[in-house]
Amino acid sequence: MYSEIITWSNNIFLLPKGKPGKDFLSELTRIYNQFVEKTPWQKIALPSSHVFVPLMLQKPSLNSKASTNGKYLRERLLLWSQGDFEKPMSEAREIQKRIKKELSKKQSNTHKLFCRYMMHGKISQATRLLDRESQTLGVHELTDEIFDVLVSKHPDGKENRKLNTIQILSRVSCCGISHISTN
Repeated sequence: MYSEIITWSNNIFLLPKGKPGKDFLSELTRIYNQFVEKTPWQKIALPSSHVFVPLMLQKPSLNSKASTNGKYLRERLLLWSQGDFEKPMSEAREIQKRIKKELSKKQSNTHKLFCRYMMHGKISQATRLLDRESQTLGVHELTDEIFDVLVSKHPDGKENRKLNTIQILSRVSCCGISHISTN
């Protein structure tokens, strides 16, 4: 279960208010207490918490409402308390299959939209689309390969006209003296 769940797409709803939310928190607390209090269940307490959260908080649909989420959470908690892990697991598997289909359809649409933008010469919109759809977040680690690519993309800078300290000070002094003499 655990090795399968950690590969799932993020599809978790916010914890609902009221009884279902309180019941969820009390069960999660019970699981963590089994670890903290060094019970015989200590070795499986943390992995079971990693299974419990995504299994219980799995959105039934992409645009599910909070009331629907609460209803599903109540049913899943009841099954969990009865020791039936297979029914919520099979339900979550079906939801994940649906998500993967939607993602593949969305990626196909992104490719078509990108091609359409490029054909119409809307390059900035096409690049914005790629940036928005990018899975890369944050800043890359600067490896030798990335450094070489950056160096190859950036031209050499122009030669700076170097002024020595005496030239700079003489210009400042002349400007300052002429400003003082006019006052």
